Amino acid sequence: MCGIFGGYKSLLHAPSSGILSHRGPDQDGGSVHKLNNGAQFLMWTTRLKIVDSKDIDFPISRLGHVISFNGEIYNWLEIRRNLECLGHKFFTHTDIEVALLAYLEWGPACLEMFNGMFAFAVFDGNELFLARDRFGKKPLFLFNNGTEFAFASELKAFKNLQLNESPSLKGSFPWDEDQSLFKNITSVKPGEYRLIDVNHIDERSTRWYSFPQYSGDIDNTDLAIDTFLEIFSDACAIRKIADAPVTLFLSGGVDSVLIQSMVHAETTYTCQFEEFLNTINEVELVKGLAKKINFDARIISPTKSDLEQCISNLGWHSEFALGTSIFPSFCLSREARKDGFKVAFSGEGADELFNGCVRNEVLLEERDRIDGYEDGPYREMTSKYFSNDIDRAVKLAMWHTPDMYDEVREKFESVWDNRAPLAHNLSVVETTFFLPEKLMSADRMSMANSLEVRNPFLDYRVVDFSCRLMPAIRRNSKQGKSIIRAALQKVLGDAANAVLQRTVKHGMPAPINRWFFDNDGFSRENWKSWIEEEISSSFCSHADDSSLLESVL
Repeated sequence: MCGIFGGYKSLLHAPSSGILSHRGPDQDGGSVHKLNNGAQFLMWTTRLKIVDSKDIDFPISRLGHVISFNGEIYNWLEIRRNLECLGHKFFTHTDIEVALLAYLEWGPACLEMFNGMFAFAVFDGNELFLARDRFGKKPLFLFNNGTEFAFASELKAFKNLQLNESPSLKGSFPWDEDQSLFKNITSVKPGEYRLIDVNHIDERSTRWYSFPQYSGDIDNTDLAIDTFLEIFSDACAIRKIADAPVTLFLSGGVDSVLIQSMVHAETTYTCQFEEFLNTINEVELVKGLAKKINFDARIISPTKSDLEQCISNLGWHSEFALGTSIFPSFCLSREARKDGFKVAFSGEGADELFNGCVRNEVLLEERDRIDGYEDGPYREMTSKYFSNDIDRAVKLAMWHTPDMYDEVREKFESVWDNRAPLAHNLSVVETTFFLPEKLMSADRMSMANSLEVRNPFLDYRVVDFSCRLMPAIRRNSKQGKSIIRAALQKVLGDAANAVLQRTVKHGMPAPINRWFFDNDGFSRENWKSWIEEEISSSFCSHADDSSLLESVL
């Protein structure tokens, strides 16, 4: 796990500023190259030692190519063996070197072999190759002013950022990494790579991964459970490999509990706000589970005072108007890192892939009722009234900003398959347009504390599996995440009963509206205005003074 940055040196803070040291506090290094136009071009990496605890020689380069790499390739040993059979020799025990040699051997096709989360750059003196993982777990931004460009894991690596003329992004939806508060910022998209002529600033982009098409070839519940457990257990096993201690962010929900049943973390971390004890009580479920299967469940209870003390850090590290969950995420990561952990498991992706989101359940329950009408004598009348699935999905998603209906419908249409069931299309929409903000939140708040977060539900094999499920298997007894629930019951038996019987559904909210805005709702409008102010003020205060930047980290 690392932070990366590079490009025209004039656009970047000097490596010595420690600007991305929170992403890689254990080691850093890189190289400076002279371009044909005389400019200096930087390739740099800051490293958090997860695989191979020894220092390695930076930059890692071969045959005139140098790499800056961020992330983890979980199947790197298998790929390394294949490369060795082809005659390649290795000088480190890292996935960074594997990524470079795989690119030299297979070109962009190597991306399809990688099972992991990554964002990396390979430079050959004239052309830069930039690539990002399937779901955008690891960030990768470009700053292009028309004559020069640079890339980085975070915007703070760039010098001379300027605020957009209309900095408020409260109306922007779906969330998009190109919708930055700053000018000239774009992002390599999830599942995309770009080739850039560094002398002429000419970009070509290619999508190398798209959400799989629906096949629906699994219609047997027992087969589905067994297949899922086989895939998911391996997804957890390969993510547990690390030369560093591993923990888990555990709630009382089925997703993280299933992960714990696989990884058996000796210590877990749970966030419980005192204000939610009567409505969202994680402590009783987590402590009860800890007694049954024997692990140390550590509970943190952030307060209003905690938020007031760290709000400037949240703005500095988030860089985008992310939701209120960044606060509990930051606190969990800070506590785990303080206790010596470098790797944490988390359950992002389960709700999106297996229809666990509340808005999915609303639409699917509605679909069941509509089917009843459409099979009857009033089909023509009711079909006009109910409209179609995609229209209903957009309306529910845009209930708070209906003026953006046309824009969002166009986005949904770009991934919607009218031949596939509604449940599948909702998974595609959730994963494509809603999940990225969650992943950005998890990445920013964990890496702010030099902690790596791993998500076994986002193993591409789990995603492929989800597309094979018939609707009745995916959502049994009108309940989402049926396969996850059945798998948990099979693995833990009666120990899972309290978790499986839970009826409260939620994400990871924080009582910020209650603390500061005198209401108990989960609306993010007031919070977004506040966090945008913190982002802009922290960047404007330190825009041209890299020594001051260090004091914020």
